[in-house]
Amino acid sequence: MVDKALLLTSARRRRGVVKASITRLEGRIEVLELKRELLHADQLTIRRLLKKIEDQDAKFKKYHFAIVEILEDEEELEKEQSTFDDHDDRIADYIGRLQVLVKDKEDEPRTPSVASTPPLGKQLDRISRKITGVQEDVGSAQTKTEVDRCLLQQLDEQISSLKRDLSSVGERIALLEEDRPDLSNLEDALDKTLFKLSLQIKRLLNNTPSSAPSIPSSSGVKLPRIDVPTFDGNIMNWVVFWEQFEAAIHSKHQLSNADKLTYLRHALKEGAARHVIEGLSQAGDNYPEAIDCLRKRYDRPRLIHRAHVQAILNASPLKTGSGKELRRLHDTVNQHLRALKAMEYDPSGPFITSILELKLTEDILFKWQRHSHESGKVPHYQDMLDFLDLRAQSTESVEYKIERKGNPAQHRASYVTSTDNTCVACRKGKHPLYTCQVFKLLPHERQVSILKGNGYCFNCLNKGHISKQCPSSQRCRKCSMQHHTWIHIEPDPDTRKPAKEPSKAVTSHTSQVASPHQQVLLMTCQLRIVTTSGYVTKARALLDSASSTSFITERLAQHLRLPRSPRALQISGIGGVDTHLSSRGSCASIIPT
Repeated sequence: MVDKALLLTSARRRRGVVKASITRLEGRIEVLELKRELLHADQLTIRRLLKKIEDQDAKFKKYHFAIVEILEDEEELEKEQSTFDDHDDRIADYIGRLQVLVKDKEDEPRTPSVASTPPLGKQLDRISRKITGVQEDVGSAQTKTEVDRCLLQQLDEQISSLKRDLSSVGERIALLEEDRPDLSNLEDALDKTLFKLSLQIKRLLNNTPSSAPSIPSSSGVKLPRIDVPTFDGNIMNWVVFWEQFEAAIHSKHQLSNADKLTYLRHALKEGAARHVIEGLSQAGDNYPEAIDCLRKRYDRPRLIHRAHVQAILNASPLKTGSGKELRRLHDTVNQHLRALKAMEYDPSGPFITSILELKLTEDILFKWQRHSHESGKVPHYQDMLDFLDLRAQSTESVEYKIERKGNPAQHRASYVTSTDNTCVACRKGKHPLYTCQVFKLLPHERQVSILKGNGYCFNCLNKGHISKQCPSSQRCRKCSMQHHTWIHIEPDPDTRKPAKEPSKAVTSHTSQVASPHQQVLLMTCQLRIVTTSGYVTKARALLDSASSTSFITERLAQHLRLPRSPRALQISGIGGVDTHLSSRGSCASIIPT
């Protein structure tokens, strides 16, 4: 019970942080709406806001579903459902307002992707020139009789930096609205060249004696270079660093303490780790004190354990379910679990499994539940890691086969199409179908055609399963049936069976002696409501020709963001009964559909 309470508190706190972050985005949207003319920088801001809203929406739902899984009380579940509905309406409102801004800008004549392409091309050209320089240096090092290990290590670090820059450019290319095979192919070619250069440097380093370079000691005599892993001040790397430093330097009795201190200074990188021993002179007597300072700062098992657990909790969740994302999640979690086991800490198997389940996409989570449905208990995390590894191998194999077919431009385009998340309703934005305002306003027949034609679930509006197999617990908010609220259709009053005696039905409606079993038919119609700010939505109206006042529900008024003012009303009902109540008035334009 204590564990559930802690998990519930933690999930609600994290959801509250995400909710506050989403609320702050409204101010930025309002600033954009007040501008008379949107510049190119504003369009980039709108795209970043849409991406951030989608990410924050995914985080909110992850923590919300975690809360729902823990709760058992029906009243608490109803409150959480109301919270989720309000969040869903807010996200739909934000995305709809941003899409209106994007549409208004797209209607203006402009040249496609002119402003965004040159910076990416220039960055790739700059990286290509640097790679050419590294190739020349590596070729020059191969021709020398005595290889300079220091130069090779610097070149290896430069290659690592170029790989990071190239990865950043690749992510920006993937976010482009239109496919650019020329940039993608150049990125792939540069990545392969960097891989080959890195392989050449590692072969040269392995074939070169490690005693060539030397380190000056305090006595002026050059010490032989010993390969010792460096320490950057990250507490999670301390255990591995100290084990190797102890075996290579600390336990060598033939080295003096002054020489050991020299090796230690060269092993500590600039930053927090080196600052720990700053101020100590090079005298050999200070070496034990330097080791003692480092151990007090970093040899703290409790903090190391917490850092590894925090790293597992903060592991990036899956977005598209690609082989690269699956491999990254598997390797990251496995790395920290191995470190915890090496410290003789055995993590809770079901707890780690639950954390990993929260980081999966809905379709992969559904496949994992089918994979592990035989066991009634929560599977051990090793089963989950094996599933992720198998899934990553299968996805990587499919991606590799796709890349091998045809010419590079064709097979890359086919791969992008297979994983493209472009909305099937508006064909413009890359957002989930359940947030598309265009799909929400489509006729019911068109909505059903899109869902059937693209294999979408009628309940959660996601791909990969049918409504009968939908893992989501959400149902229609109007009729509680297993379909999405957006595709709910009200029964047509004209198709209902009319009363046998219409005149009696009317009489029973206005009389106090009406039979409770009689059916009374009231006129309704569908409306399209436009607020003063231009926001449009659909609603159903109940028509009463004898009423002198029109009413609107509080929920719809909040959804339309209508300004309201308090008013005192007197309502006369059947039989001359008068009722006094306080209400709030609002204004909107109503257009029959």
